[in-house]
Amino acid sequence: MKIQGQVGSSGKLPPAQLEPLRQLFDGLESQFEKVSGLRGGVFALDVPVDFKSRTDRERLIIYCNGVKAWSLYGDVDGAPAATFNAMAQRKKQMTDRLEADGVATDCRTIPATQPFDAT
Repeated sequence: MKIQGQVGSSGKLPPAQLEPLRQLFDGLESQFEKVSGLRGGVFALDVPVDFKSRTDRERLIIYCNGVKAWSLYGDVDGAPAATFNAMAQRKKQMTDRLEADGVATDCRTIPATQPFDAT
């Protein structure tokens, strides 16, 4: 339910969670940008394809955690709609960046763990 410039459809989370969730989203967005920058270098190298796909997978994991943080922010009682909507635009930019690189943004496909062979 939207109440005069506030989100919080369910109001499940207390107002004290607003700032920590905003900071979490900001941090995940920052990490997404860093990994996205590194991706260009990885894809320019003559490295195994699975290394490249793992790089995209790691970006997707960070993205999906950001999406979850954004969604939780909207569940905080009294979350300002303006902030939520601004975060939605930033989330869309991350979505667009992944999709431009051919990465599907379906967070349901991410396994809980991912084996890694460092050899």
